[in-house]
Amino acid sequence: MSGRRPGARAGGHRAPPPVRRLALLEVTVTAALAVHALVVASTANHVDSYRAAAAVLAALAVAGYAGWRSNGAVLTRAAAVVLLGLLLLELHDSGSDYVLLWYFVVVAVYPVVLPPVAAYVLVAVVPLAYLATVLPPAYGPFAVDVLRAVSLLLVGLFARAAAEALRRVADEHDHLAALLDACLGAAPVAFAVVDRSARLQFWNSRIDQVRDVRAPARLGMRVDELDLAPPLAEAVATSLVSGRRVDRLLLEHGGHRWTASVFPVAVARRTVGTACMVADVTASTQQRERLLHLATHDILTGLPNRSLFADRLTASLASGEPVSVLFCDVDNFKVLNDALGHVVGDLVLVALAARLRATVEDQDDVARLGGDEFAVLLRSRGLAEASEVAEQICAALREPLQVEGRPVTATLSVGVARAAGAGSSASLLRDADLALYQAKEHGRDQVAVFDDSARAAVEERMSLGEALRRAVELDQVTVAYQPVVSWCPDGSSRLVGFEALARWSMPERGPVPPDVFVPIAEDLGLIQELGAHVLRTACLQMRTWRDLHDPTLQIAVNVSPRQLDHPGLPAVVAAALAQAGLPAGALELEITESVLMSDVVKTAAVLARLRAVGVHIALDDFGTGYSSLVYLRELPIDTIKIDRSFTMKLPADTALFAQLISLAAVTGARTVVEGVETAEQRDTARAAGADRLQGYLIAKPMDQDEAGDWLERWYADPGAAGRDRP
Repeated sequence: MSGRRPGARAGGHRAPPPVRRLALLEVTVTAALAVHALVVASTANHVDSYRAAAAVLAALAVAGYAGWRSNGAVLTRAAAVVLLGLLLLELHDSGSDYVLLWYFVVVAVYPVVLPPVAAYVLVAVVPLAYLATVLPPAYGPFAVDVLRAVSLLLVGLFARAAAEALRRVADEHDHLAALLDACLGAAPVAFAVVDRSARLQFWNSRIDQVRDVRAPARLGMRVDELDLAPPLAEAVATSLVSGRRVDRLLLEHGGHRWTASVFPVAVARRTVGTACMVADVTASTQQRERLLHLATHDILTGLPNRSLFADRLTASLASGEPVSVLFCDVDNFKVLNDALGHVVGDLVLVALAARLRATVEDQDDVARLGGDEFAVLLRSRGLAEASEVAEQICAALREPLQVEGRPVTATLSVGVARAAGAGSSASLLRDADLALYQAKEHGRDQVAVFDDSARAAVEERMSLGEALRRAVELDQVTVAYQPVVSWCPDGSSRLVGFEALARWSMPERGPVPPDVFVPIAEDLGLIQELGAHVLRTACLQMRTWRDLHDPTLQIAVNVSPRQLDHPGLPAVVAAALAQAGLPAGALELEITESVLMSDVVKTAAVLARLRAVGVHIALDDFGTGYSSLVYLRELPIDTIKIDRSFTMKLPADTALFAQLISLAAVTGARTVVEGVETAEQRDTARAAGADRLQGYLIAKPMDQDEAGDWLERWYADPGAAGRDRP
């Protein structure tokens, strides 16, 4: 419902038609003619007649004032005036000339208020009635009377035309007003207008939504009686006094959020009041808040994301309060995720996030930075307190999580860093991440506190990582080759082949050990490309040596745990063999014992796919991983390589070494003894039943050219027997 002025019809601002608007004017004209008749009676010869006419007109006027103002009433009063005028004109006395004025009044007023047909009839009848009164005896020249009659007709027609124009204008105005009223009534905004005296002139029903009371608004009600929401009432009052507009006024009222504009209303450059328009922005505000929440929070756990955490950390650093950051990473989450599936893995992260949140205080912020990484922002805590909180977190996560009704253990490694002086959120997070790396290096499921030495070590590792990335892209990682020999029945040594070993040398610092750059390659995701490069290079080189020297030579290539996890490894191996034109039987892939035992079932499936390609499988570092003989007998293992740590103890610890050879022999695989450096070690290995040897006693790892020269010398004397070196 919208507000309406008195007299407006229900449903809008449409004004009453002109007939009703001018009804009182028509009644007043009748009363005036009654008075006129009394005045004329004082000069007329037929006083009683004029007084009688005045009485009739007065009675009709009183009836009109009393409410008798229908179209029939108007027509009755018009007919009465015409007839009474006709009778008085027929008296032909001194007052008759004054009565002519009545006819002009009739044709000037009544066509405006009468319906169209009645108006035209009246306009035609009045001049004729006048002419009927001036026929003999005439008052003067007949032409003058005709002119008067024509004047009456023209006045009547003009009045009627004016009435039609007025009616059209009024109808158009009413239509526009009704349209405006309907639009504002249906508009999804609250709207109200008050005049300069702060009284309500217009409103729609929605204004009640920003009022403190539910009593209906009334026309003329003062602003202070409306009980608008206080900020809105204050803005309206201010605008009335200052004439200034107020925009983007935010309100909260009735559980909703609103935005309001208050502005002065001017007509013809004159301020006539103030209007307020109030829109309900609850839905849009909630949607905006939802979008902001999605942009700043992790969808899976509901925790703040990296962006929001960085903002809060920056704000805390700017405030100058003591700040510590805990960088948390789930230990071996990839293994857990692969074993249980990604759906369960997500549920583990959700449960872990809840426990992490419950372990710290409400004032602390917990965020998921991505993947299996979380961070905790501790305010007003010293380094010792932060370390204690980190230990509590590790302890809490050692208790199994309940995921889909079953216990799942997911431990955390935590790095701790404290802001020291002016610093950025990025640098503090980096320091905590460096400390986390230390915790991982020291065995996982523990806490490490950042110090400058850690930064130097990790920065060195990062520098190596960037250099290694460039080296891999430019194929600057080379391959070294170390011979593997076997015993012949006559006691001589036969060359079986080579083990291919990745080598990397930096111009500014020289050779980088494989146990340094291979883990970096795994961390940076370079191991697949690096491993494929070494495999292709080794296969191509072995094809060349087989063609030149011995078509039975074999090449052994190490496969890292990350390579073994990659589903495309069999295809990579097959492609390298095809590119080199090398038979699959000439290639042996080496995996470590620790990788085998981490997930025997999964590893067995991968090895079966590799064996399907036709390559041989070797188990490296045997004796260091507590392998089960049951598993080894069932797995497709062709070669077992005894770790060099056992060879180094020969000939002093021959008993343990002999047991390892015997255990390996039980599986049916041939054995290779690594790290043979002395004749005593060679003889002990041979006596223990080892099949093959590899080590510095035979040859050190050599680059491609050195290995080629070594081969030339080896095959230069095919009949030589029992040689240890070329």
